[in-house]
Amino acid sequence: MVALASPTLAQQGRNFGFRIQFGTDVERLLRQAENHTAQFAALVDEREHYGLAERAHELERQLNMVGGDFEQRSSFYDRASNGYDRRSQVANALRVAQSINNAMRYRRVDFDVQREWSTVRFDLNRLARAYNLRQIG
Repeated sequence: MVALASPTLAQQGRNFGFRIQFGTDVERLLRQAENHTAQFAALVDEREHYGLAERAHELERQLNMVGGDFEQRSSFYDRASNGYDRRSQVANALRVAQSINNAMRYRRVDFDVQREWSTVRFDLNRLARAYNLRQIG
């Protein structure tokens, strides 16, 4: 009896390290994170927290770059071939978000700003899990 270990046909076409980010779930997560980040940035601007406003807008730019990159891919195979680039972009956005999180710990901001940041952080941590990246503390 001879047994050969070979991947099944379904496994051959996938990169299991990045299987999640090609679905509609991650696209939806990304859009949600972009929307909540835009709301957070607008709220921080309105409340005149200048140090946070710059970081919030940088995070917004980083997420828009990831989202724009996602929209430019025309098919599943195009998206699959560039998963590492997108993962790197998400990691960059998470680094900016971590600096915002650190600032939020030490600055006095009102409840609305804290609540909006909590929503953004939740969205970004879901993206971090999808891409197997370190979550925001």
